[in-house]
Amino acid sequence: MNDTNTATVRTTVNGTILTGVIIAVAALFGWTIDVADLAPYLPVLAGAIAVFYRLSLYVSERWPKLAFVLFGKTTSPVYTPLPPPAPPA
Repeated sequence: MNDTNTATVRTTVNGTILTGVIIAVAALFGWTIDVADLAPYLPVLAGAIAVFYRLSLYVSERWPKLAFVLFGKTTSPVYTPLPPPAPPA
């Protein structure tokens, strides 16, 4: 699997875990989640996703066996730097 696919799998699995956590918390407190209700909270939700992803990266570096649980893969993607742009003609 190439690194782009690895990155996609890791992000999707991590996002699915966060979605499950949000649904479980909503069910625990008896909240109903409607798309129209979420619109004002999208910046907060985006921040929560970013924090959860960074926290997951930290946890997977500290305890490598949890990387599979958090990301669905234990390997991190490795990207090669892009070549510099060609000079203008």
